[in-house]
Order: sequence, then C-alpha cells, then structure tokens
Amino acid sequence: MSLKRGRSSSEHLLQSMYHHHVLRRRTDGTSTLESEMIQIVVGQTGNQKTFRIHEKILCDKTPFFAQLLKDSHKSIIKYPEADPMNFDVLVEWVRTDCLRGIYMLEKEEGPKTATYRSWHTELLYLLAENLILPELMD
Repeated sequence: MSLKRGRSSSEHLLQSMYHHHVLRRRTDGTSTLESEMIQIVVGQTGNQKTFRIHEKILCDKTPFFAQLLKDSHKSIIKYPEADPMNFDVLVEWVRTDCLRGIYMLEKEEGPKTATYRSWHTELLYLLAENLILPELMD
C-alpha cells in the first residue's frame, strides 16, 4: 500500500517538475516548447552523441550557448570538447534544475569486474567551468 502511495507521490512530483521547468512560459506568453530545436553534437569522432534541446531552454540556462547561437544562427552545434555522458547530465540539469544520482556500476573485463561511477562530478564541474555556469559549479 505505501509503495503505491510512494509511486503516486513520485509521479506527482515528476509531473509538477515537468510543468514547472519544461513548460515555463516566456515573457511573451508562449511556451518554451515553441522555440526552435537545437542539435548539439558532443564528443570526438567514434564517441559522439547528438542532443536535441529547445533553444529557449538552453539559452536561458547557458549564456555560452546563448551567445554562440546569437552569433552563428545555426541549429546544429558541434562541441567536441565535452564528454557525451557528462553533457547528458548537463542537459538534464538545464531542463529540470536537478542533478541525477550517481550510481556505482560494474562491468566485467575478462576475469575481473571493474567498478565505476555512472557519471563524474569532476568532469561535470570542468564542463560547467568551461561553459561559465557558476550555479551548476556550486
């Protein structure tokens, strides 16, 4: 019984976060979801991932990309300096104002099992520093 309540509370929290953070209203009264979609190709060749995000949401949180998009007027940005795994965490933070949990994962490497973290705080901090995001660095 309490499990159902917990799930319901979680669903309510997620729905609330979605409406609060994703469906924010712009000053002109339109939804941020009505802004153009931007593609950001992150990582080096062989380890690339393409992220799609609404321009308004991205520019509201990251002045670096706001200036870049203002100057270039491109809808596809290449950002090879960043690691796709940590950029994924950044995009989630941009959309929700929350950082996901860090989990310990295991990977079998021959006869041994390696343990590693799902994402690295140090690398995210460096990414935030490069993008001049003091709010995320705190």
